[in-house]
Amino acid sequence: MLQDSNSNLESLHLSHNHINTEDAITLANSLVHNTRLKSLYLYPNPISRQDQSLVSNVFSKLLCNTTSINDTYTSNHTLQMINHTSHQTFGLLHLLNWNKRTNKRHVAIIKILQYHPVIDMEPLFGWDLEGEESLKALPYILAFFERARAPYLLAAFDIARAATAGDEASYDLEQRKLSAIYHSLRLCLC
Repeated sequence: MLQDSNSNLESLHLSHNHINTEDAITLANSLVHNTRLKSLYLYPNPISRQDQSLVSNVFSKLLCNTTSINDTYTSNHTLQMINHTSHQTFGLLHLLNWNKRTNKRHVAIIKILQYHPVIDMEPLFGWDLEGEESLKALPYILAFFERARAPYLLAAFDIARAATAGDEASYDLEQRKLSAIYHSLRLCLC
């Protein structure tokens, strides 16, 4: 039911249902393509103390899969509240707070810029950036970085930087834009 793209379920209360660690992981995996569920209540359930971190990591990967830029872009940007333990990891809470934004494209931009210091746009658009395709991608690259300059997105980066004792260079949008353009043009010339 949670995997169904037509599901209209926005809140799911599974407290006191004997959900264990394996069940919680299965629930997280079923939400990969879900774009409706906003709240998931699992506490209290018999998730062991030592497994609470594992469950938080699985939900963090659901909300922001950092394997590639495309995986981050297609991560779950809808789920806003997960109550699976008596305490949550800071990283998970941070991702859930970003998901509370209404513009999900902006949420994806925030996550991409936060977790991918080098932005290779090739996998994001699913193009084989050779020759002409690289040149066609340039307007999309420029548009991506222009959207990232929105004041409230920049404020989110400032909050993220403060929260993670940030690396100033990783948030230099101009430098990152030039790097992405260079990478695309280099592929075109090779």
